[in-house]
Amino acid sequence: MRTLDTLLRYYIERSGYTIYGIAKIADVKRSTLQKVLTENRKPSRELIEKLIPYLKLSPDEKDDLMEITEILNVGEEVFYQRQFIRRLLEHTADILLGRVISFKNATGESCPLHISYENAQFFHGNYAVENLLNIFLSNTAQKGHSEIRTNIPGNSELFSNVLKHIIYYCPDYCNLRVRHFVLFHKNIKEEKLATDNLKIFYNIIPFMITSDFLYEVNYYYDSGSPIIKDALTAFPYFVIEKEWGVLLSEDCNSAVFVKSEQILEYLNNLYESFLSRTEPLATICTKPEDILPILLELNRDESTLFVLENQPCFSAFLTEGLIRKYAKKDIPEYESVVQTLCKRSRQLQNLTAHISIFSKSGLQHFVETGYINDLTPEYSCPLEIKDRQYLLNCLYQAIEKNTMAGYMINPLNLHISEDFSYLMVKNKGLIFFGYNAERRNYHYILLKEATLLEAFYDFSLYITNSSCVYSKEDTLDCLKQYMVSLQQ
Repeated sequence: MRTLDTLLRYYIERSGYTIYGIAKIADVKRSTLQKVLTENRKPSRELIEKLIPYLKLSPDEKDDLMEITEILNVGEEVFYQRQFIRRLLEHTADILLGRVISFKNATGESCPLHISYENAQFFHGNYAVENLLNIFLSNTAQKGHSEIRTNIPGNSELFSNVLKHIIYYCPDYCNLRVRHFVLFHKNIKEEKLATDNLKIFYNIIPFMITSDFLYEVNYYYDSGSPIIKDALTAFPYFVIEKEWGVLLSEDCNSAVFVKSEQILEYLNNLYESFLSRTEPLATICTKPEDILPILLELNRDESTLFVLENQPCFSAFLTEGLIRKYAKKDIPEYESVVQTLCKRSRQLQNLTAHISIFSKSGLQHFVETGYINDLTPEYSCPLEIKDRQYLLNCLYQAIEKNTMAGYMINPLNLHISEDFSYLMVKNKGLIFFGYNAERRNYHYILLKEATLLEAFYDFSLYITNSSCVYSKEDTLDCLKQYMVSLQQ
């Protein structure tokens, strides 16, 4: 990769400008530009953005220049960590909310698979091992209400592919309970493993979001080797249930099928003993009345709240009258839910730092239908036009007066699904929420693992000053257009 000073000097010369000439026309200080070109100063994003219109760059050249600028300012680890989170947000929901439904509709019911392998039978090669696990888990699911235990690495594509296969092809997968513990790196900056924990998270969160089967993940910190490796040196990983088991080599490219009662009892006892040294990765809720107390606790001391979701955070402007007007009267524990919603709304109104990142499509959906994403359709009715106008006006005033930082997503640079969003409070909690694979249930996933919180907090600060979102002025202009459309 060429250094920025060399690349920038080449682009300036190619454009036909002198350093003095381009500094003047781009309205930047010549002394500042000179220091950047002699590596005596890091270039700011603003400086490069002022120069770009006059450098006659192709789209790829522009992207390369901006990428090098960001790496110089934040470092490679943080840069690639941010890029990975963007990919995670853009693809997680699409993979498991789109492909799962299409695959399930296309495949129909699967045929029963019978395991006839001998004890200690050996398998080698990616295809053979993956096929063995597919058959193993399908049989387990068909038995009904069975538990799978495993310590396969969280970033293993093998196990991720097997779980996808079960969801796609096995109609009995809802009977499964999968208990999985994984290794996390404790200090990602020190070990230069900025994306390793995110890769693990990328692999496992889709199954938490879409889990019609029970998927429980525990994690532990270690020096880099699995905590069971000393006990099972040649085959440190396993996937087991009561009657069968599969032992896996360190590269997961070789496997041994086992059905010895003594071996399975030993592995289950080993699993139980090491499970006590791990922590649950997530708390999963499926009902708004369960997640609301958690949200209240996260912002109890009015910490900064960051929300990235398909729709603006309209809950911050709901009055008790509006909540009672639109909450369905037949919801369980109606009065308790209404009181908690009112308390949450007052809490949001009192926050000193509230950042809401939202999409234009989500805003349009609210304008057209009156549904608020914060209040799921199972619990609320659509708002009348006059109340939509009221909430849009409240949002506009809050952003204009800086009582809420609101930014609309630039879909050219960041795509999010309408069914997958996140909310976070620094050092306290990260919540992902979205529908399961067939949109039957809404899942809320609370995480408190330190390296994930650190990575997402950095991303949350970065995104508000990036090209992923429109400016405050452009966001307000869009809101004004929708306010006008409702008046017509």
